[in-house]
Amino acid sequence: MKKIIARHYESKEYIYPIAINKIHVKLEVISGKVNNVKIKFWKRFAEDKIASVTMENFSYDSNSPYYEAVIENHEQSRYLHYYFVLETDNSNLYLSRDGLNSQIPTRFFEFQYVNKSDVIETPEWIKGRIGYQIFVDRFNRVYVDEKGMDLLDWDSEPTRENIFGGNLRGVTAKLDYLKNLGISLIVFMPIFSATSNHKYDTLDYFKIDSNYGSNTDFKELVDKAHSLDIKIVLDGVFNHMGYYSKEFQDALMNGKNSKYYSWFNFNSEDLSNYLAVGDYKWMPKLNYESEDLCDHVIKIGKYWIENYNIDGWRLDVFDEVEERFRNRFSSEIKRGNKETFLISETWHDGYELLASHQVHSVMNYLLRNDIIDYFIDQNISSSDFINKLNWLKFRYPKPLQSAMYNLLGSHDTIRIATRSKNNPHRLMLAYAFLFFSAGLPVIYYGDEVGMTGEVDPGCRKSMEWDKVGNDFYREIKKLIEIRNNNETIKFGDIKYLRINDLIGFVRNYKNKKILILFNTLDIDKEVSLEEFQVDNKHLVEKHSYSIIEI
Repeated sequence: MKKIIARHYESKEYIYPIAINKIHVKLEVISGKVNNVKIKFWKRFAEDKIASVTMENFSYDSNSPYYEAVIENHEQSRYLHYYFVLETDNSNLYLSRDGLNSQIPTRFFEFQYVNKSDVIETPEWIKGRIGYQIFVDRFNRVYVDEKGMDLLDWDSEPTRENIFGGNLRGVTAKLDYLKNLGISLIVFMPIFSATSNHKYDTLDYFKIDSNYGSNTDFKELVDKAHSLDIKIVLDGVFNHMGYYSKEFQDALMNGKNSKYYSWFNFNSEDLSNYLAVGDYKWMPKLNYESEDLCDHVIKIGKYWIENYNIDGWRLDVFDEVEERFRNRFSSEIKRGNKETFLISETWHDGYELLASHQVHSVMNYLLRNDIIDYFIDQNISSSDFINKLNWLKFRYPKPLQSAMYNLLGSHDTIRIATRSKNNPHRLMLAYAFLFFSAGLPVIYYGDEVGMTGEVDPGCRKSMEWDKVGNDFYREIKKLIEIRNNNETIKFGDIKYLRINDLIGFVRNYKNKKILILFNTLDIDKEVSLEEFQVDNKHLVEKHSYSIIEI
């Protein structure tokens, strides 16, 4: 029998407030088997009023090493003493500040105090929505003044320089299409004045790029989208700026005499030596040691919220922005409008961004990798997949999991249809898992019709409108309809499981439970539902999924 090793710290990774009177507590059992875990707790100096809560295992079958519980108090949570009781076949073990012991502890963990601003939360409106990421130049174009624009035929091959003429009026014209598809949130790639076709080299953050239209066009788009209950999130490229921006050009021309010199990271007296994102000289990195720059970017963030009623910001490579500014930006934006939704791009572990209240969501590339490994490449076992899912669930704060930006493709990745080697069965299972899981599923434009393409520029082709209505589109629309019409899938808690070589999860909402199973095998699988108090067996066809009320 393995020695039992358990872990808990008095840190935000393991204990944090989810309401002024509710504390979420987590525990890891790293080694060994326990039958049950309880948490004993009481308010300091009130040892005669000890309460107990049984912790829940993260997995439906209790095979996860992770446990959680919510401690609810009748008043503001403060000065709580607590320890854990781990019940085994032979005896009880107790985890406290003194470690894991066989005797009831005399020194305890303590949670100090909940301030209102400590509570981890996300805007309510984001829950249950489905997102859609748009590259405006490649989505749709209506009347275009081609003077001065190097426009190509819509179905031409993309390069890193060419322009197709998609514009904001083109997006507005397709809002009904998006609504019919089931989309309730648009995430734009950058739309501000810039030199390149991708617009990540911003020139003027207060002006819509002329290729895309005008500020008035954008306001009309937002108003029409809101009338359809479609929210709007803009791409905030605040880690760097365009080489040809007036600010950087002024700094290059005037050096230390420029009022913008401190905005950038010049490495020496040689002004050609400066930091740039990805060492790409056309996008000089911004220096947030400059208070003037900090004020300027916060002004940008508020401007589009206050004047154009946008609903959120997707913050480009926000994990590379100076931490002090990330905290200030988040605080200032939320103070102005607490309903503003903040997403950070990151390709890595997003825990620090989330737990520190800097953003409500991160682009969940870690989940994308796991989904591809299991459903597309099929190079990890079902148990490894479940372990990875439970680790992510344990890692990220519980109140934010419904807001995680879950994706299979983006402007920075190979098209998922190409990545799947055009295997429609595997790809559709991956999409089913994405749409039925907890979080905010986001489609990259064109993926709903099975568009293909390698990484940039191949993944940035113009939208293939002639494919709308094809078999792939109908399958994606079906998945979206299932999600949008099922409150348990949209809002429910999630617990993962394995059953008869299949993986799946149970979603639970308002005392209604559904079991969703995924069969990646080349044969049909029959599963017994006895453990779910259902008498009959259920057949899950090969390369398919099943949704079962339990």
